[in-house]
Amino acid sequence: MSKAGGFIGIPSGKAMFDTCRQCHSDSVDRYENSIMGKAYLDNKGGPSCVTCHKAHHNSMPVVPKVCESCHKDTAGFDQIDPMSVNKTTITTLSRIRIELAEQKAKGNKPPLIPEFPEELGAFQIGFVAFGAVLVLFIIGYITYILLEKRR
Repeated sequence: MSKAGGFIGIPSGKAMFDTCRQCHSDSVDRYENSIMGKAYLDNKGGPSCVTCHKAHHNSMPVVPKVCESCHKDTAGFDQIDPMSVNKTTITTLSRIRIELAEQKAKGNKPPLIPEFPEELGAFQIGFVAFGAVLVLFIIGYITYILLEKRR
């Protein structure tokens, strides 16, 4: 990464988002609209893309360790995925929502704890979809039992 080789340095601010967006447009759009992304763009202390991801050196197993550099409690950070719903995920998300509600009730501006609020929406959609599949399974099972009794 030399200047002679065309390296112009690590971009910052909006230029960093533009650079990352060339390959990661969905992720950048999501981050730009998150609490941390807005804090970064408003110079209020939010992390940039490279704060957590360096230059393509992070993989999913180390993400919680990276989060620990700024966050004391990272339980469940690696679980916020609609395809990996478990008790830890639900507990963590409930704790975040309770904290936000308490802060708002006190008239405080909520802290930067809900990483990627839109991810919570994806989690909720995944959870509802899982619930719908479970309900359909139960209905199918009950129907099967009733039909078996008729034989």
